[in-house]
Amino acid sequence: MSTVTIYTSPDCTACHAAKLRMRAGGVEFEEVDLATNPGALAYVRDDLGHRQAPVTVRIGPSGQVDHWSGFRLEKIRQLATEQHTNQARAEATADGSGTGRCPQVPVEAMHGHRAPGSITPDVA
Repeated sequence: MSTVTIYTSPDCTACHAAKLRMRAGGVEFEEVDLATNPGALAYVRDDLGHRQAPVTVRIGPSGQVDHWSGFRLEKIRQLATEQHTNQARAEATADGSGTGRCPQVPVEAMHGHRAPGSITPDVA
């Protein structure tokens, strides 16, 4: 699963909007305040080359890094879709439904029974 960090500054409208959209989309993220963390400011400015907040950094499952600055709705939607897909896969694997196997029902349990609301043909 990816990890998402959003670097913000106080009174930044785009920062607030990005966080609200991420929360609304179910994106899990860590927030770092650039005003109180000089090391984080140096990282986004000097290492990543950004000059505008917010700066969002996504580290993928295999370690690939994707980062952008500003309010980028299409990127936030992509994060939400990715996290929902990964969560659904994890849940399906945990309950066994994602194994690619159908649940086994003994034949004896099915004999003579029909599903509720099913139609049985009239026998003449």
